[in-house]
Amino acid sequence: QSSRTIAKAITTGQTASQKMTIPEGFTISAIRARAATYGIDPTAFDAALTQDLSGTKAAQRPAGTSLEGYLFPDTYVITPATTADALVRAMVNRFDAKVTDELVAGFAAQGLSLHQGLTLASVVEREVSNPADQKLVAGVFLNRLKIGMKLQSDVTVDYGRALLGKPFNTALDSPYNTYVIAALPVGPICNPGLAAMNAVARPTASKYYYFLAGKDGTTHYAETVEQHNANVQKYLR
Repeated sequence: QSSRTIAKAITTGQTASQKMTIPEGFTISAIRARAATYGIDPTAFDAALTQDLSGTKAAQRPAGTSLEGYLFPDTYVITPATTADALVRAMVNRFDAKVTDELVAGFAAQGLSLHQGLTLASVVEREVSNPADQKLVAGVFLNRLKIGMKLQSDVTVDYGRALLGKPFNTALDSPYNTYVIAALPVGPICNPGLAAMNAVARPTASKYYYFLAGKDGTTHYAETVEQHNANVQKYLR
């Protein structure tokens, strides 16, 4: 660059910046790894997750739960001056801006708190990506919760397994194992996007209690275990 261009950059305070995109469904672990490629130290990132977030929606989460689910997936500008604390705060603030009172009221209409709604949305996010399927799958899980039926979601088991560093096992002793607990996991298993959250707030009503993703790329639903087993034989064998 010319001396004039360099001088202008210095006197106007210009700094190099990069855009970091966090996809919907990323876990804290995945965010940490991606942020590291933009110069955010992983140890500092972990420390930033414990900062005081008073006044934010994240501060309403149950004691002892992580920020999983509260780091909004979006694009963030990173400069050499961006600290881990600032990045985490920006993601939490973006969550507050995007998760409206109307959305929280939608969770409440389903009998869910903000934390519970976000937790279910994170499961839906990892189960299916199509918005129409997300609404149906959210309805399936809500149907199960209403009758005390276990969610039996593999993605929750996988999250708990990763935290413990153990092999996949549906008998795993974990508060995230929905094959064992007849309730929602203790907290979100990823950071869901608005589509998954809206699916939980405004699910598609149905009589379905089962679903599976077939080898044909389509999600198939069933009202009874017999119908579900038939779908397994038809679409997964």
